[in-house]
Amino acid sequence: MEYQLGTSIVNKSSGKIVFDRSVLLNIINLSAKEVEGVTGLIDNFSPLRKKWLSNRYYDGVKVDYENSGITINIYLEIDSKYKISDIAYKVQENVKDSLSYMTDVKINSINIHVLGVNFPTDI
Repeated sequence: MEYQLGTSIVNKSSGKIVFDRSVLLNIINLSAKEVEGVTGLIDNFSPLRKKWLSNRYYDGVKVDYENSGITINIYLEIDSKYKISDIAYKVQENVKDSLSYMTDVKINSINIHVLGVNFPTDI
């Protein structure tokens, strides 16, 4: 697999499949939000840094592209009713399954960063 700035390219014997890196970021973002207990993804970067990382970052998801595959960092806020380790594992599995189903991208690691816990307001 070969990675180029702005796109991911998969060479197949019958031709070439090209998709923009934002497709990966969207898949990761949506599959993380699908997990019950995730209340949102947290934007952890300043606007200037976000602009600099724009081809690697999308609303709570940062992807580092390497020759051997991708490393994913996801920044979450979760509901207080759920166990953090369970939610983190489920997000990792859901992201891995979604990317494996929709792309041929090799995943080196999926790192979950819980930056917030959402508590009910009636306490």
